[in-house]
Amino acid sequence: MVLMNMDDNSSNFCISCGAPLRDSDTFCPTCGATVGQTGSTSGTPMPSHTRSVWSSKLSLKLIILAMLSIIWAVIILYLSLTIISNIDSIMNSVIDRVGSDYDQATIDSLRSVLTALGYMWFVGGILSLVTGILVLFRKLHTITVVICIVASITSLPYGIIGFIVAYFIHKSKPEFTS
Repeated sequence: MVLMNMDDNSSNFCISCGAPLRDSDTFCPTCGATVGQTGSTSGTPMPSHTRSVWSSKLSLKLIILAMLSIIWAVIILYLSLTIISNIDSIMNSVIDRVGSDYDQATIDSLRSVLTALGYMWFVGGILSLVTGILVLFRKLHTITVVICIVASITSLPYGIIGFIVAYFIHKSKPEFTS
């Protein structure tokens, strides 16, 4: 890979990803490309919207955070869809265990609570999936943290995983591009 020079102010940019470079850099801190001098560069950095997400190496920490978010999403989505799709059999099981001591209004209230829980977890699972994707793309750091926290709240008690992931995403701000 090649270093690009900008005019006379000695600002350097990686020709591979367009990231700014210091004069002392031998490798691009963003994508890891080798830095060198050539006379054939155009003198302008690559626009950020044309940079490939995968041309930049993700840190192991971000890969782990993204995978944790995606695994957490799959688990929460599975649990939510199980509750939503099996609400009748869950309710029959509850009625069998407690007997018919409860009136229909109480049973209907319990059905409503379980259904709401299932849909809340579904939203949490989707938001966790979005968190994982945003981490992989290293975009929108603050929004990613907020989405992860909302996913954690909507998928309690399993959301504790999300709070831990949100903390480490917050600490990884320098690795995000926006």
